[in-house]
Amino acid sequence: MDPAKSSIITQEMIAELAHRITHEPVKNRDNAGKMTGEWVIFAKNDGKNYYLCLNTHEAGDQFIYERITEHCVKNFPDLPQWFG
Repeated sequence: MDPAKSSIITQEMIAELAHRITHEPVKNRDNAGKMTGEWVIFAKNDGKNYYLCLNTHEAGDQFIYERITEHCVKNFPDLPQWFG
């Protein structure tokens, strides 16, 4: 998004930005051989996946659990029952 090229932000520009910030880092990590090391934590509820947290393997289960409960219960008050 270069204002010298265009002062208008288009759908195509937004799509390219979204692609570059989501796909390029993964591609770069794959090319560097660094695709491991993170947990993607999600919970299933009513047939849907809710992605709750991304963290390193070294963080530890308790830290990840506390992070999820601290930040996600605000948006999903019944989250603790999902794990029941």
